[in-house]
Amino acid sequence: KNIETVALRLRKFEWAREFIEKNKSRVHKDFQQNVYHFSKANLLDSQNAVDEAIRLLRSVTFSDIFYQISSRMLLIRLYFKKQDWEGLFYALDALSDF
Repeated sequence: KNIETVALRLRKFEWAREFIEKNKSRVHKDFQQNVYHFSKANLLDSQNAVDEAIRLLRSVTFSDIFYQISSRMLLIRLYFKKQDWEGLFYALDALSDF
């Protein structure tokens, strides 16, 4: 997650995409799909592909609290970018589960 974040901040989108694809198999199989979707959504957000990023994040469910908060915060940011107020308020309300 940290390496991907640095690459995205440097706007090295192709490098980040290759890193995500190349290292997907290194993640434990129980978390692999969720980490992959979260990482791809983060990349898509950086490229302003909001709808596709939201679609990926809707399928993410983390048992790890840090990934869970990160994915929810990303979803909130995406709904705000899209000016989807209903989705935004729903996502904000979901934070009260913590």
